[in-house]
Amino acid sequence: MRGLPYSTTEQEIADFFPGIKIASGGVSIGRDASGRASGEAHVEFATDQDAQSAMLLNRQQMGSRYIELFRMRQPPSAVRKEVTSTATEGTGGSSDSLRLRGMPFKSTEADVQTFFKGYSVASGGITLGPRVGQGTVRFASAEECRRALVNLNGHHMGNRYIELFFS
Repeated sequence: MRGLPYSTTEQEIADFFPGIKIASGGVSIGRDASGRASGEAHVEFATDQDAQSAMLLNRQQMGSRYIELFRMRQPPSAVRKEVTSTATEGTGGSSDSLRLRGMPFKSTEADVQTFFKGYSVASGGITLGPRVGQGTVRFASAEECRRALVNLNGHHMGNRYIELFFS
C-alpha cells in the first residue's frame, strides 16, 4: 500500500479491506530510518483469493488520500525470513559489512550515518560508490551488521527504498 496518511494505524488498514481476511500479524506499517511512518504498508492476506479481492480497492480513498495497491511476489513474512536467513548464508555469520542499493543520488556519508542511527558503524566504515546510489557500510561487529540488515532492509532514505546485502 502506498499513499497512506502518516497517522494510519494497523486497525485502519484492516478496516480499508472490509470482508477481506488478513493473515494474523499480516499488517506491517513502513517506517523511515528515524522511525516515522513512511506512508506505505505491507498487508499479507489469508488466501490468494483475499489478495485478489483486495486489489479491487486499488486507488480507493482512505480519508482524503487515495491509496495505491501493489501485488508482492512474496508475503512480507517470507521477505523477513529470507533477510534473516541470508544474514549468515555464505559468510559463516562473520560478515561485518553491508552493501546499500537505491540511495538518493546526492547521498552523503552523513545521510548514511543518519540511516544507521542507533547501530555501531565502524570509524571510517562508510564508503559511497563506486556507482551513484550505492555504498558500503562496515559495522563494529558481525552481530551489529546482521541486526541492521534485518531491521533496516527496505526502509527509506529520503524518498528512496533502500536494499541491503552482505558485501
